[in-house]
Amino acid sequence: MKWLCLGSLQPHHARQGLIVEASLESDFLRSCEYNGLGAHSYALSLLDESVTELRVVPFAGMPFEKFLWSSLLRLEREVPRLKAIRLAQGFKQVLERVRVGSFDCLFTREIWDYPLEILESIKSKIPIRIAWLSSSPGRAPYPEIWEKLAYFTHVFLIDREGVALLRERGVNAYYLPFALADYPQVRLRKSQRQGVGFLGTLYPDRMGLLRTLSCHNLAFWAPNFTGGTRIMYPDLIKHYHGEVWGKALLSKMGEMEILVNPVHRAYMKGQEDNVTNFRLFEAIGVETFQIVEEKPAIREIFPKEELEMYSSLEELHEKICFYLKQPDSREKMVENALKRVLNGHLYSHRMKEIIEIVKQ
Repeated sequence: MKWLCLGSLQPHHARQGLIVEASLESDFLRSCEYNGLGAHSYALSLLDESVTELRVVPFAGMPFEKFLWSSLLRLEREVPRLKAIRLAQGFKQVLERVRVGSFDCLFTREIWDYPLEILESIKSKIPIRIAWLSSSPGRAPYPEIWEKLAYFTHVFLIDREGVALLRERGVNAYYLPFALADYPQVRLRKSQRQGVGFLGTLYPDRMGLLRTLSCHNLAFWAPNFTGGTRIMYPDLIKHYHGEVWGKALLSKMGEMEILVNPVHRAYMKGQEDNVTNFRLFEAIGVETFQIVEEKPAIREIFPKEELEMYSSLEELHEKICFYLKQPDSREKMVENALKRVLNGHLYSHRMKEIIEIVKQ
């Protein structure tokens, strides 16, 4: 089949070094986008599928420089009209490629930026339209979400209960958890590890968690430990090491003795959050031991012999103290978890499953 993988440029793409040509086509082999659209495109290519990956970029025709992308995307946050202009221009160019491309399948990671008229045009040209969502439209309000979902023949979701909600509304939905990217560079390993680490966005409930970790030689990286947050938590400033993205993020993760992984998804709006997350598989890929927030969806994949979990801050503290003294146990658990991932939880495995469902 001939696939069009389509996405809209986001701020983190510039930080990760996404490579996009003037034609809007991205080089997903060189970009090594470990947990985004590029990971799916690469997985499809490994399955011998024909893949074209396009991005809707800011002000098409301008030089594709990282600092320019970042500046324009920040400006869009202040002036929403600029984003509307970017999307209108970008999708117009995409439609030109769709008209001449004779694609069999459209694949996208998120659908929130798609105008309805664009989806209508794509529907008339591409028979199979697939979305794999990492935020659950059945649990959080999004503008025109049900109208947009109606344009997709298949919807995959990391939230099992969210799938049930979508099916109740007539959406052809399937449960599919995250995975590890197939890029060989993702499997980095550091011979020397140190301390306890956290990488991710900071939410209010995570600040208490970080304070709990501060007695364990903590190092953390976050994109939003700025302004008022730093003022409110001055005791954490000495543990903060800035922002990190892409391959650099994996490298930092590989330096940790123990990664603490709270599986929080902001879209759940206080409801039960029973999902996997990107960091779960990335940590296994770089062979770093992690202690993960307890979720049944994760335990479905990894038994106790392969992955440790915590259900309270007190339990987390106790397990950190225990496993810091058990390097051999940590290494054995990660080794077992990595074998499981390589045998059945890469993005190529997920995309193969999608292909099999589509062909039914």
